[in-house]
Amino acid sequence: MMQEEEQEQENVNALDAPMLGGCRMEQQNFAEEQDTIRAKVIALCREHPEAKRDYRILLQYYWYYVDELKKYVPIDVLSKITQPESICRAFRKGVEEGTIDLEDNEKVVRQVKQRQFREYYSHKEGRWIKEYY
Repeated sequence: MMQEEEQEQENVNALDAPMLGGCRMEQQNFAEEQDTIRAKVIALCREHPEAKRDYRILLQYYWYYVDELKKYVPIDVLSKITQPESICRAFRKGVEEGTIDLEDNEKVVRQVKQRQFREYYSHKEGRWIKEYY
């Protein structure tokens, strides 16, 4: 058990490293990326109010209009697929329980991203609000 705690601490320490797997993981770049995504999601919801009712519709529109993945799934088919958030939550629970194993480097990358998301979305006010409103 102690070894696991030491490994976890090493992973946390790695979160502060400027380079990870050859990729620079800077909070500034992450924040800018999230600002852009948030602005695009807001714009999509304003332009297509139906996207606010269902994550599946929002994702479909985001991938179609923003990412230009021009594979459109009809709404009646889209309404039958499992909610993306439910799938992601089930995956995260499997990782938490240990029923889904991740490679050590993938765990560190995910921990870095988790910390970046937490830091970015925990601020009630900030640069994003001033720039986009």
